[in-house]
Amino acid sequence: MNIHHILKQNKDRWWALPLILPVVLLPVLSVANTLTQLGDGIVALYYLPLSFLLTLMLFFGLEALPGVVVSLFLRYYPSVGLFEAMAGILHFIVPLVLSWGGYRVFAPRRNMTAYGDIRLMGQRIFWQVFCPATLFLLLFQFAVYLGVYESRQSLTGLNP
Repeated sequence: MNIHHILKQNKDRWWALPLILPVVLLPVLSVANTLTQLGDGIVALYYLPLSFLLTLMLFFGLEALPGVVVSLFLRYYPSVGLFEAMAGILHFIVPLVLSWGGYRVFAPRRNMTAYGDIRLMGQRIFWQVFCPATLFLLLFQFAVYLGVYESRQSLTGLNP
């Protein structure tokens, strides 16, 4: 049996590509964020991990969740501890699942069409851009207000 046959046979299993890709690519994309200095703080212009994890959810569906959880745990646990790592994982999972589920419900059987289809453009912009970013920011602000993230009070330093 050659490697191509094994990969083709197991590409959509939760323990194959959906588990390996986030663990390998999340550290690379976390370094590739675009940040700028505004006033006395650092602001994230492009925050790639959230869009990357949403893309994995769109490609692999719920099979991507174990890989997302493992990659986020490996990213946060060494630097902030177990409680903040679990809060960060939940912080990512809630917008991802809600955005993915909303997109699947409001664009049924059309989720794999080309991006040139103008009839779905508004739904795609809402569920893939506005909804995850807004939920992510609202959850982050709420968690910082409640003191869940003790290691930071803004996006400075460690990214959420």
